[in-house]
Amino acid sequence: MPGESKYPYLLSRFNIGPVEIPNRVAMAPMGTGLVDLDGKYSWEQIEYYAARARGGTGLIIVEATMVETEIDPSPFEIAISRADGNEKVSRMSDMAEIINGAGAVPGIQLSLGQGRQADAAYPENPPVAPSSLPAFADPGVECRALTEEEISRLISRTAEAAERALMAGFTLIELHGHAGYLLDQFISPLWNRRNDRYGGDPEKRFQLVYDLLNAIRDRVGDRMAVTFRISVDYKHPEGRTLEEGLQLCRKLEEAGFDALHVDAGFYETMPWIFPPTYYGEGCMADLAARVKETVDIPVIAVGSILNPQTAEQILSEGKADMVALGRPLLADPDWVKKAREDRSEDIRTCILCNEFCVGRLFQYKTVSCSVNPACGKEHYFASRSISGLHPARVTVVGGGPAGMEAARAAALHGHHVTLLEKEKELGGQLIPAVQPDFKRPLKGFLQYLIKNMEKSGGIQVELGEEATLEKVKKTDPDEIILATGAVSYVPNLPGVREGVERGRILTAVQTFNREAVVKNNVVVVGGGVVGCEAALFLAKQGERVTVVEEYEETASDLNPVSRLALWEEMQKAGVEIITGYQFIGAADEGGEIRCLDRQGEERTLTANTVVLALGAVPQRELLPVFLNEFPGVKDIGDCVVPRKAGDAVNEGFQAGWSL
Repeated sequence: MPGESKYPYLLSRFNIGPVEIPNRVAMAPMGTGLVDLDGKYSWEQIEYYAARARGGTGLIIVEATMVETEIDPSPFEIAISRADGNEKVSRMSDMAEIINGAGAVPGIQLSLGQGRQADAAYPENPPVAPSSLPAFADPGVECRALTEEEISRLISRTAEAAERALMAGFTLIELHGHAGYLLDQFISPLWNRRNDRYGGDPEKRFQLVYDLLNAIRDRVGDRMAVTFRISVDYKHPEGRTLEEGLQLCRKLEEAGFDALHVDAGFYETMPWIFPPTYYGEGCMADLAARVKETVDIPVIAVGSILNPQTAEQILSEGKADMVALGRPLLADPDWVKKAREDRSEDIRTCILCNEFCVGRLFQYKTVSCSVNPACGKEHYFASRSISGLHPARVTVVGGGPAGMEAARAAALHGHHVTLLEKEKELGGQLIPAVQPDFKRPLKGFLQYLIKNMEKSGGIQVELGEEATLEKVKKTDPDEIILATGAVSYVPNLPGVREGVERGRILTAVQTFNREAVVKNNVVVVGGGVVGCEAALFLAKQGERVTVVEEYEETASDLNPVSRLALWEEMQKAGVEIITGYQFIGAADEGGEIRCLDRQGEERTLTANTVVLALGAVPQRELLPVFLNEFPGVKDIGDCVVPRKAGDAVNEGFQAGWSL
């Protein structure tokens, strides 16, 4: 391979069809919600992609862009990009030119729409689909089957959108043919039950793909590469199998596509569309490898490829010709640049939490990132110059994620920062949280934060330092940021104190830190995400575990995609879940727990070990003490309200950046 790089495959030049790409890293298309209301690319959206291009990414595939929105009138719950008129070309051109000017190849994903997977389904305004079938959002609403005339219009609109993309300066088109969206529905017997030109047997179900590619080629010729993104395995007993997916890949190659972008899942198995931390790193690379064995055109692998070492291994082992990164580039736009400079340890690692990216979109917000607060707001944070600011002396109390991020952001603006942490190591609540193997990505982010503290010349870290008023005064602060975190809540209920003293009742933090021996037959009290992850952690070590939750649903404080995956992993690990049980105390020095069921009847469960996962208590004792001397104290993170790591990091960044 050319060059002396540590990642010779990853950083080598590569061709897809007529397009030469400077390296083998693509940015996978992901919805952002940043689009203008008229469907044009917004300047915020352009800057978001430009940041990844400047960071060295070889190919930027801009998020799904609609070819039209009239045939399928069902509503989109977030703003979505459109290429359905010549008035869109000007902003499309801005996008392509800026990406290209930053050194990346501009690509665009064209979408026919959601079909039966529309965000909402109303009887008076039903979604469309290949055939009449229940809508995903509401199975009581029947989708309307598209007519042949409407299909013909979709083909024409796609060709017109492709021509606009060429006019604008894009050099690669990806057809949005995966994850059960409208085009995917046409090639699947699950949803295509037609008996005309576009359905009836596998060849006819594939006819729409042929017609789309031919229409695109008629408009753009060989001046653009055309690729197809496909779910080769739905990961569902009633859905597409891998063997069926491989057959489709052969047909796509025969049709004339220049490359295949390989992933898995559909809406019924949504965690495979956005693989959470429980699935591990590079979780779909083996699917790409099977496709690579099947076709001769280039194959792009995607799915939780978090670091250059994993990417290089996938490429060097011949599992794929290129890798696509989605969430990892949200976490660190400079991912490729750092790999090229042999600084992979400086990459801000995606933690695969799905909270601030996918989770925010589910809440009708714009995209962001738990570990990169500037994500989606690059236009805003880049607008504030650090030159000319008066450097301040900033004291940060607490070395958890909120405190470390506040210190980092303040130091970036030239302030002199002292960070006081009473423990002997940095990390706070992240230290126990990273102990399970399935939280390895979070461990990578913790290491990134700590290294930033070590490398920053503007931050003085003092470990094992209790932040008394006298100690803080000695730092002579202009600004104080309080990030003292929270501690596990232990309720004052009958028998609990005795159980704790005997070591038969532990907190989830103690369990993760292995501070005590956990004996088989474990009852976890509290079915939030912490309790469920503690249960999964223990079950994977061979313990028999039961989760007891007062409410009807477990892990309700987790985004729906990751929640579904966590439930499935707990089920596979043999975790028993009991809901509707209110914890009222313990007996037998912690050997039994007492609960009230839904009818108010008392129930007793026997346990060798009880794990309490009932939330946390903010540590705010220092706030009134400091406020008497320093009225401008900022409190951030769990010491305000205990939440997730992303909330702490984002609050810390805002606190440090705003000084």
